[in-house]
Amino acid sequence: MNETARFTTWTEYFGPLVTVEDTLPSGIVRRSTVYGFENFSDDHKAGTIANPPETTGAFIGYVTEGNVAITDRHGIIHLKKGEYFSVPAPAGFTFTPGTRVVAIHTSPFTPLRTFGGPIEPKGRLRYIDGCSDSLIIAPPKFEDPCLNLLHFPPGIHQTAHTHPSIRCGAIANGAGYCIDGDGTKLDLLPGMIWIIPQGVVHSFHTADSGQELNVVAYHPDTDHGPEDETHPMLNRTWVDGQKVDNTTDAHINADILVTEQMLAL
Repeated sequence: MNETARFTTWTEYFGPLVTVEDTLPSGIVRRSTVYGFENFSDDHKAGTIANPPETTGAFIGYVTEGNVAITDRHGIIHLKKGEYFSVPAPAGFTFTPGTRVVAIHTSPFTPLRTFGGPIEPKGRLRYIDGCSDSLIIAPPKFEDPCLNLLHFPPGIHQTAHTHPSIRCGAIANGAGYCIDGDGTKLDLLPGMIWIIPQGVVHSFHTADSGQELNVVAYHPDTDHGPEDETHPMLNRTWVDGQKVDNTTDAHINADILVTEQMLAL
């Protein structure tokens, strides 16, 4: 583990690394536990199986190297380097030799079971300072967690900034460094797991490395996403050329899935 008072990275890991709670605007307290699994290091070469104890919530994560089989109540899915996932807890993980995985447990949250990848070489959305971003696992509903790909081209000095909730994830590829609010510098290399606490001043840089940097980042909450009264299906459902109002008596009582986040409100 490498850490400053404000920013932490891990290069060797097999199990839970840190747990953080964020209070969302709705009042939900979302608990995020960062798990890391690697069997490159001498201490963890025998690590091939992990069964985290959580039975509710979800695991959202990314494979930085090797192969992993994820078993949940729906079956088994095999993922390889560059692929990502969102699965309901409980879940078990089986790793081939030479594997690195980050898996963030998040609760309360009922996920849409999702697998994807490999990640693309750049993001599809403009971010800041010439960088780009893709929303690779979208929030099923407004305020739900999400997973992002951040792309930093070579030569970047990112503007120092903060976030209103934690950020954590893994370095997918490339090289760079992070500077925290105290001016402390930490190098960033593929396979590292990282976390930035809420409100911490930080910036990412690729100016010294001469390389690009791709970072997979988990957010425990969003201020973007579908809502009951505005979502693509509803917004493009028209009567007499106008969007249907689904707040009237004829439409208000919908047969909706009850999720963990709804029960937490």
